[in-house]
Amino acid sequence: MNRNGEFVEINYIAGLFDGEGCVGFNIVGCKTGYARGKYYNIKSHLTINLKNSKESKKLFHIMKLVLNRYGIKAKVNEYTKQIHLEIMEYKSVKIFLKLIKPFSLLKREQIKIMINKILPKIKPKKLITRCGERKFTRKQFLYVLQQVDKLNSMKGGRRGTYNTNFFRRLWGFKQKLLVDKREQWNTHLRWKRKKRFSIPPRNEMITSRVKM
Repeated sequence: MNRNGEFVEINYIAGLFDGEGCVGFNIVGCKTGYARGKYYNIKSHLTINLKNSKESKKLFHIMKLVLNRYGIKAKVNEYTKQIHLEIMEYKSVKIFLKLIKPFSLLKREQIKIMINKILPKIKPKKLITRCGERKFTRKQFLYVLQQVDKLNSMKGGRRGTYNTNFFRRLWGFKQKLLVDKREQWNTHLRWKRKKRFSIPPRNEMITSRVKM
């Protein structure tokens, strides 16, 4: 297939993901052993949902072949009323989002948050813990969960109970946490500029005029 044909396919897949797709997250905790209740892991997955029919089965079969060309591993799950195309692996999720980003319209902001904020933090590492692919401290976990909540706020419908506030209450964290040093430095600079260029109170202005 020529290059223009490939772009048409990606554009169509991006439009289908905009309309019928979803960015999902799984929060996995260690249930046994020394790390029980200490370490948590966040995994992302992408799904496209359609009604179960012959046309949708053919469509997902063609989409699987197209995505395989780019090294994206996808699987099709059939149910009584619906059929799902799922992308579970970290590498496949990253390639897919970068591939459809230029063509996406409705979910472009969600894709940006995933690529820039969430995926770099949940990148899997080998041989860290027996219970998960990546070990987070509680502060690191809450920072990633803040970004997940930001992404989830752009979706419609009711969201799950396992959000940042749930784990803050569970662990006794009261104030807002910023773990990313770059973001922390940017907030410090914003506060410094605001303090420097802020208008003095009215009482101070009156006293300065009297002295003059």
